[in-house]
Amino acid sequence: MAKRMRNGLAILAVIGIFTFIAGEVAIRVIGYVNVDGQFVFRNWSIPPLVIPKEVVREKIEYYLEHTRTAFQIHDPYRGWINQPNYVNDETGITINADGMRADKDYGLIPRDDTLRIAFVGDSFVFGSEVRDSEAFIPMLEQNLRDQGLRVEVLNFGVGGYGLDQIYLDWVHRASAYQPDWVIVGFVRVGGNRTQNIFRPIMIPTANQVFSKPRFILDGEALTLVNSPALSPQEWLDTIDDFETHPIFAYEMRYDERYQAQSWQASKLLATLDFYSKFGSRGPFDPPTHMLEKHVIELSSAILNQFSRDVSDTGSLFSVAYLPMREDVQKLQHGDKPYFWALFDRLERYPVFLGDDVFPEDNPDDWAPTWHYSPHGNRAIANFLTDELMTCIAEELCAFARFESPAEFGFKVD
Repeated sequence: MAKRMRNGLAILAVIGIFTFIAGEVAIRVIGYVNVDGQFVFRNWSIPPLVIPKEVVREKIEYYLEHTRTAFQIHDPYRGWINQPNYVNDETGITINADGMRADKDYGLIPRDDTLRIAFVGDSFVFGSEVRDSEAFIPMLEQNLRDQGLRVEVLNFGVGGYGLDQIYLDWVHRASAYQPDWVIVGFVRVGGNRTQNIFRPIMIPTANQVFSKPRFILDGEALTLVNSPALSPQEWLDTIDDFETHPIFAYEMRYDERYQAQSWQASKLLATLDFYSKFGSRGPFDPPTHMLEKHVIELSSAILNQFSRDVSDTGSLFSVAYLPMREDVQKLQHGDKPYFWALFDRLERYPVFLGDDVFPEDNPDDWAPTWHYSPHGNRAIANFLTDELMTCIAEELCAFARFESPAEFGFKVD
């Protein structure tokens, strides 16, 4: 009996070893090692990470040769901006003369009888992976007009922006359009990006090869570093000695992912560990010890300063939480995402929580790289329409330029 059991265990051990070896071989065949020595699996860089100097060098050189046709271009105050007057008929993207996603330009001064809303944010606000008419901004505008409002909703979304850049975009661009209502589209990764200066350090396969400014907290004061932001040429000139550059000290995403562990010699184990983080914190979320002190504290400071600046202009400030797919998966299990504590730190202004927009993880709501699909954008537009109309009706949202919402078409009981 004992011998039979030992034989059975030996067979299981042999099967386990061969299965592991087969998995290891398969992972290495499907994946590859790039020019920097980084193991990449299905376009994801698998820890331990290495600074992607050669990959970045190639991308910067390509950008410098094709700047005139690039979708995004370097900007010293925000890191990057949408290329003005960019049009791509294949993807259905139209950018106006001031970098907004729109097929027309807007005057700086709004019409007397029209409510102007400025929606600021990242690629989820911009509407990545869908055509112009399929993004939620034009859908929201049409919904509000169908309710009788004279309104225009301006899309200041820029792909890849962190909360710091969103705030700086208000300072350097959106504020000039004198909106009545400024709404920040808050996405989880926007807070994470406040810790980052060089996007390829955070996500080595990122297409953005620009540096960005970031804020640091000096007591309760916000101090801006890497401003003006290093240009692509400046980064290219210093890339070989990047770790010794003074700005590198502020790059918080050069973190534990860059510290090699002995078990990561197995690409199978390293890849399984990487994918296991999907649906929890997310593979590119900051380490847990950074969340409270750095991400949440800094994000709340930026949003609160943002709200005070907007209020000083006489405009209304609000935040709209836009869920990512990982958030939906977590909420489905009754778990609040880690950043939920952020909302408790915000000062008194309207916050619209879209945590129940997607009651289930429906593939129809998501585009291939997990932005909103046209169906998902429609759900967001409908959610925001209800929230904005309710806020106006309950007199929680009022606008300095109008004595009554009836002046821009709202039906007052």
